[in-house]
Amino acid sequence: MCRHGVLFSSLDAQSRRCSSRFSRATLVALVISLLCGPAALAASTPAPPAKPIPATYFGLHAQKSVTRRGPAAPFPTVPFGSFRLWSIPDWFQINGRPGQQYNWTALDRFLDLAEKRDVQVMFTVGHTPRWASSDPYDMDCAPSLRPGGCDPPKDLKRDGSGSDDYFRDFIKALARHAKGRIQDWEMWNEPGGRRQWTGTMKQLVRMTKDMHDIVKQVDPSALIVSPAYTGVGRDMASSLHDFFREGGGDYIDVVAFHGYIYRRPPVPEEIVDTVSAIREVMERDGQGGKPLWDTEGSWGRNPEYPDEDLQVAFVARMYLLQWGLGVERFYWWTWAGYPSGTLWDMDEDRLTKAGVAYKQLYDWMVGATQTEACREKKAVWICGYTRPGGYQAQAVWDANIDIRKTKSYTAPPPFTRYRDLEGNVNDIPKDRSISIGQKPVLLETGSPGQ
Repeated sequence: MCRHGVLFSSLDAQSRRCSSRFSRATLVALVISLLCGPAALAASTPAPPAKPIPATYFGLHAQKSVTRRGPAAPFPTVPFGSFRLWSIPDWFQINGRPGQQYNWTALDRFLDLAEKRDVQVMFTVGHTPRWASSDPYDMDCAPSLRPGGCDPPKDLKRDGSGSDDYFRDFIKALARHAKGRIQDWEMWNEPGGRRQWTGTMKQLVRMTKDMHDIVKQVDPSALIVSPAYTGVGRDMASSLHDFFREGGGDYIDVVAFHGYIYRRPPVPEEIVDTVSAIREVMERDGQGGKPLWDTEGSWGRNPEYPDEDLQVAFVARMYLLQWGLGVERFYWWTWAGYPSGTLWDMDEDRLTKAGVAYKQLYDWMVGATQTEACREKKAVWICGYTRPGGYQAQAVWDANIDIRKTKSYTAPPPFTRYRDLEGNVNDIPKDRSISIGQKPVLLETGSPGQ
C-alpha cells in the first residue's frame, strides 16, 4: 500500500502531460512514484558504483565573496573535491568587448584558489556577450543575463549552420589559457527555459560540438559535460532526449542535470524519481554507459526553508541518496554570499549547521564503498557501506517523522557505535535502542581507521 499519497485529477490526465516519446515502463514508473512516493521505486533504482567514494563526489560553488577585498567569506573551509565555475566569471565577463579581447583576472583568482586546494574545476558556459548576441536588447532573459545574454550568438543560424566564430574563438582562447586548470567543461546552464536560453536544440548541439572539438584538441583528457537542465525529472528527461536525438550525445562524456526538488517544502527522497527518469532516457538513447552528475542543487532559497535542522537533514539525505543512485558528482549550491543552500554564515563568520553536516558527510562517505543501495525498510531509510579492514557502516533515518521528534530504533549487530551530523560519537547501548529522526545517523562497527 502507498505510504505517501498525492492527489491527481486522473491517471489519464497525468499520462497526457508526459511526452509520447517515453516508454510504457517510464509512464508506469512515473505514476507509481507520484502516487506512492519515492520508496515505491526503490526496488528498481540502479546499484551504487562499485568503487570507493571519491572526494570529487563532493562539489561546491563559491560566489565572488571569496575573492573580493573587504567583508568576504573564506574559500570553502570544508573538504571538497570538485568546484564549479558558473557566472563567476562567465563568457560575458571574460569576453565583454567585441572580438578577441579577454579579461582573465577574475577567472585566474578562482583557478589559483582551486589549485591550492587541489580540486577539480568545471567551467560552465553561458551568458552570451551583448556584442555577440543575436538579440542584444532582449530583456526577457533572467536578470543576471539581461540584456541579450540568454540568446545564441548572432553568427549561428537556427538550423545550427553558420560560422559560430564568436563562440569558437572564446572557447579556443579559454582552453589555451586554462589548459590543465579546467578539467571539465559544461555546455550551458539550464537551457530548458527561455530566461536562460532562447536558441534551438540544433544551435545548442552545434555549440556543444564546437566546444568538444576545440577543447579536446587542446586537452584530450578534458571531459565535456552535457547542458544541465532543471525542473521535474520527466521534463529534464524529455529535454535530454531531444538533445540526444539531435546528436548531442556524440559530443559529451558526462550527462548532467540540476537536482532541485520543486515541492515545497522539498523532500530529498524525491531525487529517486528524478534520477530514475533521467537514467531511463540515457539507457534508451545509448548514453547509459556515461557518468551522471548533478551539477547544481540544494534546498533552494533560504527564506523558503529557514529551519536549520531541516537544512541539515536535507543536505545529508541528498548526498547519501544520490551516490546510491549512481550519481558520481553533486555540486552543492552554494558555499556563501548567496541566499540559497548557504553553508557559511558571513554575518557570524562561521559554518552553518548545514555546513557542519556537509563536513561530517564527507568524512562518513569519502573512501567508503557503498555495498547496499539505499532502501526504505519499515519506514526507515538505510544505506550500507564498507571500508578495508572489516569496517561496516549504515546511514539510517526516518523521512516521515517531524523534524522536532525522534523515535526508537533497534540497531542491528554487528554495529557497536553511532555518530551524528554534529560529529558526536556514542556507543550503542546493551538493549541496542537508539533514537533516530529526519537527520541521518551513521551506525559503525568501529573507527573507519581501525
